Amino acid sequence: MVIVLRVHGLNRTIKNFTKYGKNVRTAGNAAIANLAKFSAAEYIRQAKSAGIQKFGASGNSIFDRIRALKKGDGHWVVTMPTHGIYQDRMKPHYVSVRNRRNLLTWTRRNYQIRNPTSVSRKSEIHFDSGGKVVSGALYVTPRPFISKANARIRAKAKEQITREFRRRGL
Repeated sequence: MVIVLRVHGLNRTIKNFTKYGKNVRTAGNAAIANLAKFSAAEYIRQAKSAGIQKFGASGNSIFDRIRALKKGDGHWVVTMPTHGIYQDRMKPHYVSVRNRRNLLTWTRRNYQIRNPTSVSRKSEIHFDSGGKVVSGALYVTPRPFISKANARIRAKAKEQITREFRRRGL
């Protein structure tokens, strides 16, 4: 996300800012850092509210890997793993559970023959006589969360930046 600051009357503005010296620069850097950290937390909050769950034995989760990183003086970025973007923007599609041990285990744990209503109408799950999942395909859909987080970040950006400047008495 890029924040654009337009300043009219630049000569007068520079003259006014010179009396504040380094305080404006440090407050600006701190404000950008706080905004980046707030943005990372907001992406995590919106992903959880969209229903995205931690997955994988290694804990390869977007909740652990969305973070704000400092790239330089006053330059911060929010990183997110690729599968977070995929979960936000993928097209609905079928995923076969056959020959995928982790997915088959998850399907066996979450879908049982005694609770057939938990299976999506588009999913085709096949059970054996004992009620265990043996094969089939799950219908998966996207979980949009990035646009909601961006809207909330835009709404709170001015508040986050002005709070830091007020805290420093500027």
